[in-house]
Amino acid sequence: MQLTRAFAYAVSGHFYVIIILFLLRSSLQIKRHTRQHYWFNVSLIVQATYLFLDGTRTLMMNRILPSNEALVNFASLCLAITLNILSYTTLMFVVCKIELPLALKTSGRTGLFWACRSRFLCEGIENRSQSDFLKEIGCQY
Repeated sequence: MQLTRAFAYAVSGHFYVIIILFLLRSSLQIKRHTRQHYWFNVSLIVQATYLFLDGTRTLMMNRILPSNEALVNFASLCLAITLNILSYTTLMFVVCKIELPLALKTSGRTGLFWACRSRFLCEGIENRSQSDFLKEIGCQY
């Protein structure tokens, strides 16, 4: 019974990987990429990696796939690292989605300028100088 559950768990994880890859393929077809799209795509890639590793490790732990203890331990380490990366990429996607200042401060003053400026392009202020623009919208640098 345990082997059946482990196999079903692994197969469902690998099935979710396929669904995520279809979603990623669809997302990559968007012509206008923003920072939000970038973090969403990276989150999808890391999520797919995590689910694939988790299903494979489950198969190895239950002796459905041939392995040794060192390989299972290495897979567990990779899962822990992937989970931390997934947390970070998901956080950055959310930060970009709700436009927190953390997403704007990526590469010093110039990155802050372009990130702030891109939010206000539709208001017709794209011809202003960097320092005037930052003062006007209240960005601190």
